[in-house]
Amino acid sequence: MKRILAIDFGLKRIGLALSDSSQKIALPLKTIEIQNPNQDVSLVLKAIQDRLTDIETVVLGNPLLLSGKKGEMADNVQTFKEKLEKKLNNPLISVVLWDERLTSAQADKMLKKDYNRKKRSQIIDPVAATIILQNYLDSKSFLNNK
Repeated sequence: MKRILAIDFGLKRIGLALSDSSQKIALPLKTIEIQNPNQDVSLVLKAIQDRLTDIETVVLGNPLLLSGKKGEMADNVQTFKEKLEKKLNNPLISVVLWDERLTSAQADKMLKKDYNRKKRSQIIDPVAATIILQNYLDSKSFLNNK
């Protein structure tokens, strides 16, 4: 079975997480520092280039407002999604948006007891991507078992 990649998109940093081959467990992968917003997709593709043939789905965190409405950041994510799909140019890899409300806060809370603020800021993005991915995998598993 192929793997699923999750992306926690940010304007300064992007967190990546990858599923195991059974698509049951999400694992943090890496943080990508963004210097130039025009290079965000290229940097992500460069970071996963060795794994690209092993990925069937990209789950992109969709930062909806608590009300469920789209805000400015959700518009940025939609633009990133469109650029990613265009650069991937691969009908075998689907890119899906997944509700990520409060995942960064959840990741921060998880890391708070073991890491100081500076260290948390360095590792929080792939942890948030891991939470997004695990939620997606759990949902997928639940729907398949109904």
